[in-house]
Amino acid sequence: MNSDIRLSVGFWHHPKTKKMIRKLGLESVRSLQILWAWAAVNKPDGSFGNMDWEDIELAADWQGDERAFFDYCLGVWIDEDNGGYALHDWKEHNPWVSETEDRSDQARFSRLATVNRVAYDELKAQGITAISKSDYELYKSSRRSSTSRPTVVNESSDERQTVVEEASTSRPTPAPTPAPFPSLKKEEKKKKAEECTEQDKPAQCRRPKKSSELLPATEFALPLNTGELWYVPQADYDSWCQLYPGVDVAQALRSMRGWCDSNPKRRKTKNGIKAFCTSWLSRDQNGQSQKQAQQPMAKNQYYPGQPACPTEYQLREQEQRLMAEALLADMEARGDTYKQRHANDDDDGKHKLSTYDLMEIVAGR
Repeated sequence: MNSDIRLSVGFWHHPKTKKMIRKLGLESVRSLQILWAWAAVNKPDGSFGNMDWEDIELAADWQGDERAFFDYCLGVWIDEDNGGYALHDWKEHNPWVSETEDRSDQARFSRLATVNRVAYDELKAQGITAISKSDYELYKSSRRSSTSRPTVVNESSDERQTVVEEASTSRPTPAPTPAPFPSLKKEEKKKKAEECTEQDKPAQCRRPKKSSELLPATEFALPLNTGELWYVPQADYDSWCQLYPGVDVAQALRSMRGWCDSNPKRRKTKNGIKAFCTSWLSRDQNGQSQKQAQQPMAKNQYYPGQPACPTEYQLREQEQRLMAEALLADMEARGDTYKQRHANDDDDGKHKLSTYDLMEIVAGR
């Protein structure tokens, strides 16, 4: 539905507008613009069809004398068209509004590809690119009826066949929510199914046919907004494991499955499910990096506040400190803990040796 119309910047200075104001007053211009806005929503092609003068004045919300507005507009703003009436040069001045139905028919034809692919291909081969709403509903209903097929049941008593017509319903059968997970108790059946080839597998254990290899686990199948299951391709799974090394991709996919089961109204489309997975994995990767960055830095026992791994200089200085402390302990055991320093250091002219003094001696300084 249209939400606006085009109005020329020279509309108010046009002679037709000025003459209309002199004849019917400013209220007539208001009614004319109301009529244009009404036509953009209800008659986008500009044709009034079987509407008469009274219907047109009601659509324009004309409050003046009867037929005064219509009689003046006829031949000026309104033209006669195939026994009816139409807005003057409407398609020329409002081409976007007038093509609304054509765009809707083209969009409807594009949607037909997802509803009835066979009919879409046939019409496209004929060069048709747009269909009406009634034709779309017809092709849509024919697709539903064609999907309802009879079920053949073989009787063991004789070779007769009983045909049972399945009830056709317009409502699609929803997928189970949550979808059934593989039973952990049926290990023997699972092992037997894995040993047989893909052709020999029963229908219930075959994987859906996709263009690329898929992960075999059902837990990696994410439900879409249509109720179908999207199986994670093996190539995407391997790529995610390399791109997000800090994330357990398998557990992340299980979390995505749980989120989809808990939020059925917010499930993703088939085109947007991969972006949803990569966004989820990216958040987990960034969150893991932030946790590592927030971990407290290991303490450096030699230099507080420095990284835990000491430098070569710090190791050499620590070795000198240990040697100096050992030398100081040996000197204290012998009672030789003073050395001659400057005369004005203290009264007796002696200075008590410290660990730093011995470190200078050990370092040769």
